[in-house]
Amino acid sequence: MENDQIRALVSQGNYFEIFRCDQLKRSIDYGEAFYGYKEGIIAFAPTYRYDIGTDNYDTSEKYRAPAWTDRILYRGKGIYQTSYERAEFRTSDHRPGMMFSFTKYSFDVLEVVFNLSDRWYLLHSHVYVCLGADSIGCGGKGEDGRVPVP
Repeated sequence: MENDQIRALVSQGNYFEIFRCDQLKRSIDYGEAFYGYKEGIIAFAPTYRYDIGTDNYDTSEKYRAPAWTDRILYRGKGIYQTSYERAEFRTSDHRPGMMFSFTKYSFDVLEVVFNLSDRWYLLHSHVYVCLGADSIGCGGKGEDGRVPVP
């Protein structure tokens, strides 16, 4: 989808049409990434790339297309999405701090994967671990080979 088309759909509040073409959504739908994980329905404007301190999408020379960042994926039995929203902070070029709530009905294992500052994290049994990140911002590897977040 072209940048100007995305911006027009955002101004109309037509986020579903943009989400339908989203690269991560399509990769999950086709089983190419995060097999078995789900993502809540995105019913809010793209969270990236803003001119810092404003509500304007990128007006720089690069003129980046609006997209979603800081995504949250989950899997487990008996887990139902109750909310999925974005935080309205204007101190960065994206709107961080997605909020996600679960309604749980006797599930054994809950796994939540989320993206924050270009790193993917896994919440498993209430412990945050960092997936595939470099050593910046993450501690050493645990016994399971995962990198715990300090």
